[in-house]
Amino acid sequence: RSSGGTRRYSGADLARLARITALTGQGVNLAGIARILDLEDANTVLRESNTALTAERDQLRDQH
Repeated sequence: RSSGGTRRYSGADLARLARITALTGQGVNLAGIARILDLEDANTVLRESNTALTAERDQLRDQH
């Protein structure tokens, strides 16, 4: 909250709300939206992990 008590939202919060709005506009119910968001979050984590592992592999290859 700001010093005046106003609630503040991050860019990520606003993007998530836009995603929820888009999904509801497509007729997805709230349970479906929750599942989709969970899967998208898990996918992001896996992509980041894959990127890190690929960089580590490349570094190890360069050392040999």
